Amino acid sequence: MLPVESKHVQLDSGRILWVEIYGSRSTDCPAVLFANGMASTTNAWSSLVHTFSAEFLASHTFILHDAANTGKSSYQPELPAPTLYSIAMEGRQLLEHLGWQYGYWVGHSFGGQQGFVAAQQDPDFWKGLLLLAPQTDRVTPHCRTSMDAIASVFRSDPATSKYADEIFDTPGSNLINKSGIYGALAREMALRQRAESMVLAFGALLGPQEGDFDWQKMTTKIVLVFGGRDAIAPVSEGHYALGKLKSVPGAEVTLVELDASGHWMNWEDEERIRDEIIKLVTA
Repeated sequence: MLPVESKHVQLDSGRILWVEIYGSRSTDCPAVLFANGMASTTNAWSSLVHTFSAEFLASHTFILHDAANTGKSSYQPELPAPTLYSIAMEGRQLLEHLGWQYGYWVGHSFGGQQGFVAAQQDPDFWKGLLLLAPQTDRVTPHCRTSMDAIASVFRSDPATSKYADEIFDTPGSNLINKSGIYGALAREMALRQRAESMVLAFGALLGPQEGDFDWQKMTTKIVLVFGGRDAIAPVSEGHYALGKLKSVPGAEVTLVELDASGHWMNWEDEERIRDEIIKLVTA
């Protein structure tokens, strides 16, 4: 087992986030922040993290975290409700609080959408971003319909028992065929969420409208990874983002298509995602 430091961290804003730290922990080494997808917790990355060599982790630090009000992070209704923009800003605030002057962002789905905003707000701080199946500022009709339906379940059933059944069908068929454990893990992660927190998070994900992102400010390295079997964030969204970014001065954007992957590529194509992270931080 890799040694991990797990703790709550209170930011200057008062927000309390759950953090798991792997690797060097030295601020002289690059730090990689992992941002979870919707209904996910840090558990979404645990298997992936353990595929990295001890040698790589000796010179890099991985920081997994649960975003505001989700997972093991403290539920703080007395603070302003988190938005997509505040969640993205808290990624930088967390790394700075822990002592880093720059970082790399790895985000899945909703965590990838946050990455676009982070790149827009802090292109000099984020030296590179790997965005896996990210939503953009034009959330697809399929995603919007699914998220609205799931949010209504949380509103009507705070115990989330209905959602625990619903999420079994969320991972693509490739995942379920590979091993039913992924569906079980997805259900387990969903059940860690407070209903109130999840409704707020769905609102943050669905908030942006096409044109809301300032693509011209994303002057950093961005690697986009989309699965050919993903209906939630289809490959067409990757081409949309690529079109927005390819003419931005200073931006370096790459689109990777994984034909056999669905939305949960951090599980489905674990070794490929590991290799993309290594390429990102060692380029």
